[in-house]
Amino acid sequence: MPNSKKQANPPASSPPAALHQRALRSPLAVIVFAAVVLVSLAGDLLTKHYVFQTLLDDPQLPWRIEQIRHAAPKTTGRPDVREMLHMLDLHRQICPGVKFTLSANPGAVFGTVMHESQTVHRLIVGLATAATTVLVLYFFGTSGRRAWGLHVSMAFILAGALGNLYDRLFSSISLPVVAPIRHNVRDFIDCSEIGYPWVFNVADMLLVVGVGVLALRWIISGRKQKAGS
Repeated sequence: MPNSKKQANPPASSPPAALHQRALRSPLAVIVFAAVVLVSLAGDLLTKHYVFQTLLDDPQLPWRIEQIRHAAPKTTGRPDVREMLHMLDLHRQICPGVKFTLSANPGAVFGTVMHESQTVHRLIVGLATAATTVLVLYFFGTSGRRAWGLHVSMAFILAGALGNLYDRLFSSISLPVVAPIRHNVRDFIDCSEIGYPWVFNVADMLLVVGVGVLALRWIISGRKQKAGS
């Protein structure tokens, strides 16, 4: 009888090997990503709370506010609460070129256009943050399980977006005598002495660093692909 070889049965279908290398399937990658998001978000919210609470704890604030209100020209009317916070110029020097200055930001892009419609403004910011969250989670889940730099940068972006969204929805800056400032982003890092004119916060730093690292990685990856082709 002619020799016959039994053909091995084809293996059961299984996910491609690439799927097993994705971050979403790695408990360690998920834990590290979630931990960086939570620690960064806590750092942003706690620094905002601490700096504002510390600089607003001044027994002379009611007297200073009344002085500003009475000194305002009658033709222009009394300053609103945000203008009052700016005129109080509450600050503390931290190191040469850097100080903490309290500032309330109603909106970076839409603040001027939608100043009279805070509900619409918060809705747009909420939708933008939701879209950012979905994109970050998608790119994290489909990235390599050992792409730690990528994971940390995306965690920074998510934490920064959530930190400023929290302020849009829940923040309240309480001043003596006048009504509190609600739903404004709390900014306090002031580098105007070294030429940077805008006051910002930890969430802004997280966003800038996260986006910067991603952009740098994409540039380097693109150059490597061109060099290899």
